[in-house]
Amino acid sequence: MNHLPKDNNLQKRPSLVLNAMSTWGPLLTNTVISLILTPLLVATLGKVDYGIWILVGSFIGYYGLLRIGVGSGILRFVPYHHARGDKQAVSETMTTAVAFFIIIGLTIALISFLISEPLGHFYSASNDLVYLIRIMGLAAAFECVFRVFDSAIRAYERWLIANLVTVIFAITRALAIAGCLYMGYGLIEIGFANLFATVGALIIAYITFKKTCKDVKLAFPLIKLGRLNGLAKFGLLTMVIKIVYTLRLANHKLIIGKMISIEAVALYAIASILIRNARLASVSPITVLFPRFSYLDGKNRKEAAVDLLVKSIRYGAIISSGIMLIVFAVSDEFIHLWLDSSFIQVVPPLMILAAGTLVEASFSATGSFLSGMGYQKLYAIITAIEGILEITIAVTITLVTDLGLTGIALSFLCTISLMHGIVMPLIIGHMQHINPLRFYTHGILIPWTILAVILMTNDHFIARQTIDNWSLLLTHVLALATAYIVPAFFLATTREEKQRIINICKTSCVMTAGWARKYFAPLTT
Repeated sequence: MNHLPKDNNLQKRPSLVLNAMSTWGPLLTNTVISLILTPLLVATLGKVDYGIWILVGSFIGYYGLLRIGVGSGILRFVPYHHARGDKQAVSETMTTAVAFFIIIGLTIALISFLISEPLGHFYSASNDLVYLIRIMGLAAAFECVFRVFDSAIRAYERWLIANLVTVIFAITRALAIAGCLYMGYGLIEIGFANLFATVGALIIAYITFKKTCKDVKLAFPLIKLGRLNGLAKFGLLTMVIKIVYTLRLANHKLIIGKMISIEAVALYAIASILIRNARLASVSPITVLFPRFSYLDGKNRKEAAVDLLVKSIRYGAIISSGIMLIVFAVSDEFIHLWLDSSFIQVVPPLMILAAGTLVEASFSATGSFLSGMGYQKLYAIITAIEGILEITIAVTITLVTDLGLTGIALSFLCTISLMHGIVMPLIIGHMQHINPLRFYTHGILIPWTILAVILMTNDHFIARQTIDNWSLLLTHVLALATAYIVPAFFLATTREEKQRIINICKTSCVMTAGWARKYFAPLTT
């Protein structure tokens, strides 16, 4: 898309670029926190108490199923009704969602109290497990309500603000836990620290919601079962999509464990961890499109939605090509430095998984388009077919070939390429009466070409250098990033987009310089 049709309301919408960039904030924050906090927890608590902490966290994670995906329903219906100027429908949707999440939160708290002692007996654990389940259950109950306000802020396309709140929550929680560890406290105190941090995050989210979503009225009479029905139906379809993705790599491991070996499961898990993180970094910026597509649907601006989809596929390809370039180019060296040479056999399946993830991430906007435009049922059906097809191909390849882990990875690549790279663009093209080739020529062509050229250059020249330490690896990564960013900026973006990027960089530099002068000038005088 070069230009969207004129629309004053649309032009006033929050910047998709800033929203997209902000999604990396929580990812980076949680990664750093995990790297720092995990060894502290293990060293301070010991293996037994740390095991209890992880066990309770895993159990609490299942509470997410009780929300039945209603948060995604907020991202669909709130911007849709907001675009149509129906404030009553927006308020009814939000009030109903808040009431639902409060009920689910109370249910979570009740279940935690009822199930804590039986679980303690089942695992033959200390009373710390029982009390921790109750405390973390209360925290999960408050977090449940936090999520409804978070979804509302995102539905109004204030992703930058929502992600800032998320980062503050993560840092506050991490500092509270680290403080408990420093003072020598145990599991119970850490649980309470997590609870208090969650309550604080809920308060901040509510205040932010009131300031951001000013036209939303919350009142008991606005609770409508009809609205809950719509939210639940949409949410359940979203759950199907998420479950299929979650089970995808899990099913791979089950097939590998049964048909190849248990040792191979460990090897494949390494590739899965790396590719999951690369996928998150690639796909997260595109998630901000969901409420924008819903808004355009509410405005009945189908052409603008299609133009945005084409542009988003191009940006998805630009982002994912840059990230997968690093995976393709330095996986050998990274795994050798990170683990040891015995894990080098992980590289071939990792390369294939990266190729499949490149296709999936490049076309990830098609999922946001289908969900945002109200085709969630179709999207769920396509995803279910994709899951069944992938398992079938994986089992077939394992039975009739000796490819091992490479064969399992090939099943992922084949399925993703077919469903995400061909079927979904064809379906959307047919529904919207446009030529599907537009998604390729105006979307993935230039970014993928740049990726291919740099990889060939790397294989013939740069890769001949021996990389045997982290400093050389980092230098190599920075060189690759520069080699990709420059042609991507000049060849894969329009003149208007180049100017916008330059303006954002200038503004960021000015803000950073002003902040530095304000806080560091007193130190130099």
